[in-house]
Amino acid sequence: MNPEFHNETHRIARKRHTCTECRGYIEPGDRYEFVSGLWDGDVSTYKTCAHCEAARDFYVNKLNSTEMRDAEYGAYCYSEVRCDLEEAATEIPSGTGLKFRAYRHVVGMRRRGGAARAERAA
Repeated sequence: MNPEFHNETHRIARKRHTCTECRGYIEPGDRYEFVSGLWDGDVSTYKTCAHCEAARDFYVNKLNSTEMRDAEYGAYCYSEVRCDLEEAATEIPSGTGLKFRAYRHVVGMRRRGGAARAERAA
């Protein structure tokens, strides 16, 4: 779904935020992407850590640009990039190097989110 309007900026965190994608922490001093806009009549904001931004860029630019991807890959919804990457990775043929890179991003997102969940539980 395309927004009616949106604004994307990169910021340096002054306080701790939670990444929309991995649910991990964006610590003070970290660079992150801040997106705000209007989707389906609702104003939403999204904060994406640098790791998840790189994972999303890989999903959009690398997987969408290869002939092995359907046209549906490359489009994404905020907060669903990890699921999209996992699904795409299962369909990538072995031997291209893309499968490993996709799973590497997925593992990184899981680790960041898991570390934040462990800290919250402590």
